[in-house]
Amino acid sequence: MYRQESLRCPSCEGGLTKVTSPVEVHGCHACGGLWLGPDATVHVMRGLEDEVDVELAREGRILATGAKKASSIPEDQRVCPVCMQGLSRVNVASIRIDTCFSHGSWFDKAELTDVVDVCASLAASWRREPRDANNLVDTAMPEVFRPLWLAIARLRAGK
Repeated sequence: MYRQESLRCPSCEGGLTKVTSPVEVHGCHACGGLWLGPDATVHVMRGLEDEVDVELAREGRILATGAKKASSIPEDQRVCPVCMQGLSRVNVASIRIDTCFSHGSWFDKAELTDVVDVCASLAASWRREPRDANNLVDTAMPEVFRPLWLAIARLRAGK
């Protein structure tokens, strides 16, 4: 998917390595963070708790355990490893992730596992208590994800 030879970590500028996964994922063995492509990010936000989510959370734990370097780039100075544009910060519950809306999202050490858990919990609560697609935005879900959740709700409703 990415044209350049090597991607640089948005957090520590180490090299990103492609992770074996059915979705686009690159990990930083230095600081333990993960770069998820747009499809992988959307998949996690859907909260499916499927094999992909389990594998991504497992990979996040492995990278976090082996990380030896702390983040050296302040969050407000991080750039997308693909286009080199500044990353936007988005809160998912109380977890802040860095996002390029064209190329993917950066999850600092151990954040991906937490986001997978939060999104799975939100999705499960929505399955228990169905909501009108127009009222999907929960206080725990940022406004930026409203179009995603509306699309998911419409797909589930068969519209």
